[in-house]
Amino acid sequence: MIKIRSLRRFILLTTLVVVVGGGLITAFANYGDAQEQIEELFDAELAQMARVLQSVFNNPGYQLQDVSEPLIYEDFADLSPQAHDEEEDEHEVMMSGHKYEKKLAFQVWDRNERLIIQSRTAAQHNLPKRPAGFHTVSEGSSMWRIFALFDERNGMSVQVAQREDVRTELTLEISEHLFMLPLMVLPMLALAIWYLVGVAVAPLRNISEEVSQRHMGNLSAIDANDVPVEITGLVESLNLLFSRVKSQALMERRFTADAAHELRTPLAAIKIQLQNALRRIEGGPARDSMLKSLAALNRMIHLVEQLLLLNRLDSTKVIENSEPVLVASTIQTVIDEYAEQIDERRIQLIQSVDETLVVDAHPALLYSLVRNFMDNALRYTPNGGVINIVLGNGLLKIEDSGAGVPEDQLETVFQRFYRVEGDSSQGAGLGLAICRQIASLYGFDLNIKNRTSPERGLQVIIGFNNQR
Repeated sequence: MIKIRSLRRFILLTTLVVVVGGGLITAFANYGDAQEQIEELFDAELAQMARVLQSVFNNPGYQLQDVSEPLIYEDFADLSPQAHDEEEDEHEVMMSGHKYEKKLAFQVWDRNERLIIQSRTAAQHNLPKRPAGFHTVSEGSSMWRIFALFDERNGMSVQVAQREDVRTELTLEISEHLFMLPLMVLPMLALAIWYLVGVAVAPLRNISEEVSQRHMGNLSAIDANDVPVEITGLVESLNLLFSRVKSQALMERRFTADAAHELRTPLAAIKIQLQNALRRIEGGPARDSMLKSLAALNRMIHLVEQLLLLNRLDSTKVIENSEPVLVASTIQTVIDEYAEQIDERRIQLIQSVDETLVVDAHPALLYSLVRNFMDNALRYTPNGGVINIVLGNGLLKIEDSGAGVPEDQLETVFQRFYRVEGDSSQGAGLGLAICRQIASLYGFDLNIKNRTSPERGLQVIIGFNNQR
């Protein structure tokens, strides 16, 4: 099966191949037909010349029987040496004769088969006498077409000959003209085909652009009013697919939102009950169990909140109510939230922050973006480790001193619920997915890579393209 990588190129090349191939076949057919017609025309001229000579020499005024030596008819080329001069004007040659006369010959014999007159060309090539009719003979390095005529009344024989290369030259000239015109037109034909194919495939490009603009926030149908009939089925199938995906996505989001909302109330109630129970228990194994239950419950509440946020992001094409947000202030809010944990684990926090950088965003979403990356850095940085936060030149870098991520998993970590193999940290696997979704909504550049010097760890880089 042929693989078509470009419809335009394929149609252009195949059309040119068909046109050129058809032209060659036609040219060869015309060459054969032209050669046949030229042969018939020249044969008719030879027969006519022979009959003219016969009628001339049958005139009683000609007394050729007394000729002792054959008379020699002088060719035009011999009478006019200037005809060989390539600089001589062609019209002067045509007024006095033609140099191709040397390629024509004639001979006349009487009833005693005595040669009485011949052209110099015939004498030079010593053309043999042939019986009546047409003949093709080879004399020296040339092929000759001969017509011989016998007059039964006076026994006179007339023979007229023509070199075959005259016929071949004319046939080639006709064929050359047949070839040259299509070859001259071919570039213009290629340009016309290229343009027309471009016009023909323009609807496909338009549909491709329409499809590229579709995403989970925009699954509207493609307008099929101005679409050619040949691709109407494709557009209708795409619209049906968009409708199914939209319905399925709405069902999934509705289920996630409903489930998360339904879980929030009982989880909040359980948390209150656990906190009340902890106030009544002084210590011992029971209190330890209650503390572990409360920690697990907090993780569950965090998961529900992440699911709600993710559902909110999935259902939003453009976040409205964006406003100027001071990034340094958001970073400081996140650091204050984790200040106790940073102190307890003796983590060294190094900051280099541009206090003037402002971006357009929803404050809560920008806070969630920074918080998730900060939470991730704290989770994988060992006690006594280092976290670097650098903000400047439109970039936010957060570097930890953890073990990093395997190179083949640097992209997959953004998938929902994905956990790096061997990761024993507590988390739902949604944080990085939420970060990528927020960055995508605002057009932020997001990149993560492993650090190699001066120490190991993971580096997160956020490029704020809408900074003020």
